[in-house]
Amino acid sequence: MKKYLLIALIIVRAVMNLQAQDTTKVNNLLKHKWEIGGDVPAFIFGNSYVTIYAKKHHLKKNGKTGAYRLFLSPRLSKTNSESSGNVITENQTVGLNTQIGYEWHYQYNNRLQMYYAISGYCNFSFKERSVFIKTATAKNKQEGVTNNDYLLGGEFIIGTKYYVTPRFLLSLELGYGMSYSNNFQESLTNNNSPNLYRTTLSTDFVGGDFGNRLLLSFLF
Repeated sequence: MKKYLLIALIIVRAVMNLQAQDTTKVNNLLKHKWEIGGDVPAFIFGNSYVTIYAKKHHLKKNGKTGAYRLFLSPRLSKTNSESSGNVITENQTVGLNTQIGYEWHYQYNNRLQMYYAISGYCNFSFKERSVFIKTATAKNKQEGVTNNDYLLGGEFIIGTKYYVTPRFLLSLELGYGMSYSNNFQESLTNNNSPNLYRTTLSTDFVGGDFGNRLLLSFLF
């Protein structure tokens, strides 16, 4: 928590200082309007939860630059495990997180840029856990639980970009937001009939804390 607060204070201070400088100084964003990329952990470590994004940059009437933001995080996973007694457990998840927003730029030089952004997002996910008993001739379902979730929210973001080359960028973002989530859970007995319906509604902060992203991207 203290680490995130310190990062936020440093970025906010830098943005305030840049406001007094010549913000009409722009770089390759005017030549290459599209920025396409993703999150660094997914590219390096091959995480199943991947974020890809696109930004369209433009020059505003006041001489400053801004960008429209679209982030997509598809999620698809399935795991099977078999224990003693021929008990098989299957888990699968299907989901899509979507974020749309806008960001305002403060150009420091041709390599460093500060920005802040506001985004709204909508997340959907379907999760299913099933337990089967495997026999010599069939696989009989004994129990199962399904969860359908959606989440709506908004986020305020501050960040910085560094131009490694004229077309290759590294970005660090720090965000804080609020969300509203809805969960529908259904449990099944061994005769495949519903035995429990439960719906929970909650409003809380995203992750209960600050969130951060390390991104890499290319300009086109």
